[in-house]
Amino acid sequence: MLVKHRNITIRKMKDEDLRLMVKWLNDDQVLAFYDEPPSDWNRIVKKYGPRIEGNHYVTPCIIEYDDQPIGYIQYYEIQPNKLDEYGILLNSDKLYGIDQFIGEPTLWGKGIWDTNDSNGIERIKSQRCHKGVVGSESSKQTGHSSL
Repeated sequence: MLVKHRNITIRKMKDEDLRLMVKWLNDDQVLAFYDEPPSDWNRIVKKYGPRIEGNHYVTPCIIEYDDQPIGYIQYYEIQPNKLDEYGILLNSDKLYGIDQFIGEPTLWGKGIWDTNDSNGIERIKSQRCHKGVVGSESSKQTGHSSL
């Protein structure tokens, strides 16, 4: 477990979570805010398998509410070739990105956890980051940053 805050837990993703990703990444409501087409089993395994195994710079995690998986969150060190794209200048500290989505649309807007003012996100920042965190643009645009 990476983070426990109230009824929310963030834990590292496991192989058995891949079925959740197939479900969530084929839900039209979720896909409306996700920058990829629907995903089948093979595509999910190809993308998330190396991340689960630790063979990728992205760390995949599952968000649980009352011990039930409800979404996905990932964090990663912003790669040097992306710093210019974001218009960021760094001298020596690392900068991390966080992207997330709630895969259960019935929980959207329920105020379960406000990711803009959350001890959970702050804990990820303090444990993983030196300089700061860049949040996903899609969560800002959709208004679904409040779980």
